[in-house]
Amino acid sequence: MSVNVDIKHIAEQIASSLHATSIVCYGSWADKTADDKSDIDLLVVMASEVPDCHMRRLCYEALERVTVLELDKSNTGGWDNSWSPVNDKIQIKNQIIEIGYNRASWVLEVVDNLINKHSIHFSAFPFRPYTFLGLLETCQILFDRDNFIQSCRSRLRPIPLELKQAIIREYFPILLESVQDLGDCSERCVGIIAYLFFLERSIDAAIQILFVINDIYDPASKRIEGYLKQLKTVPPNLFFFLEELLPRFYENRGAIDQFFKEVIQFVNKFSAMSANGQGL
Repeated sequence: MSVNVDIKHIAEQIASSLHATSIVCYGSWADKTADDKSDIDLLVVMASEVPDCHMRRLCYEALERVTVLELDKSNTGGWDNSWSPVNDKIQIKNQIIEIGYNRASWVLEVVDNLINKHSIHFSAFPFRPYTFLGLLETCQILFDRDNFIQSCRSRLRPIPLELKQAIIREYFPILLESVQDLGDCSERCVGIIAYLFFLERSIDAAIQILFVINDIYDPASKRIEGYLKQLKTVPPNLFFFLEELLPRFYENRGAIDQFFKEVIQFVNKFSAMSANGQGL
């Protein structure tokens, strides 16, 4: 997709006007999977408090051909509220730009909790905080005073073994329970809605574990199939599941049940290898 705005120049103008520490672009624009309907997602990191809406409006209105669509935009999703509690939306030419704000101290707190304390539950980021490390690793840096984001990135590798183990401990029981419920729904033909619910839970738990096994931070992307197809260590028939079974999931209940049994065996194998000092 060709973007008809100079996003790096815009970021530098915002950084200069608001005295930002860093500005990064994340999501589909950063990983080059954007389409004609994609927004550009920016995260602005401030050294201290986020500028008030009046200051932010003045900053935006100084940009060329800008329309301020929304200030302090309400988000219903937990992820956006976690890594950017303050959010705006502007339009330049025909391109929508979502701009979120947070503080550098928050970024450091999240990185410390994950990398040093290996915690996946803490108040600063209550839902899947490790996805923010995926954002840091895959984002495009547009402005970075004193190399703040680069410094944070340098702490992300290798992924701590204890963090990987914490994620597997969190999601493997969910996978086991969901697959059991999925099989029960399939055998009893209780209905498509219940089956779909447990299918989604099974897929979600499996994805969290597969990223860990492949030494990847969950990118929290809508285009998750593309990331899964890049993984090197996967259970048998993953791609057949994604391309053939899943599109007609209710008609393929038996094959899907068998696939998830193979997923569980696959995870058990790697958990055993990890316990013996191998794998992960």
